[in-house]
Amino acid sequence: MFWVSVWIYNIALTCTKVSLLIQYMRLFAVSSARIVCWIVITATVIFGLFSVFGNIFLCTPVERWWNKSIPGHCLDEASVWLSNSGEFMVMYRKKRKSLETVSRTTRALCGCTPDIAGQVNAKTDDLTAINMATDVIIVLIPLPIVLKLCISTKQKMILSSIFILGGL
Repeated sequence: MFWVSVWIYNIALTCTKVSLLIQYMRLFAVSSARIVCWIVITATVIFGLFSVFGNIFLCTPVERWWNKSIPGHCLDEASVWLSNSGEFMVMYRKKRKSLETVSRTTRALCGCTPDIAGQVNAKTDDLTAINMATDVIIVLIPLPIVLKLCISTKQKMILSSIFILGGL
């Protein structure tokens, strides 16, 4: 079940981001915003496909994921879970925990050695950085357009706040 949930999560995440970007393209006729939307859509779809297929083919052969008696090899399940949950690293970084503390927590969750825990943290950092970058860009796309509207400053701030809150 876990195997299916990981790639369904990545499909849902990619579709949600692409859906927001397509909505932006419908809302904003500004050509620069549309170009940025297309670039972010392309990057999101490429990363989403990479994530989905990377998670589908975690084991060689694929059947080894649910039948360990088949010869082959798989990535560690805890490593996959951690690398797909960017919130894990962000949560600890917000609390200003050191990387050593994060590694100890990772080791406790996956029951792995310190060197494997460091690799899990590195994978998680990479995937988190990509996901967070696209999230931030998606939140920031409408702000320059809103600030150029011919409405009062109070209305601009309220409208900008609505877009920013939508990104939380």
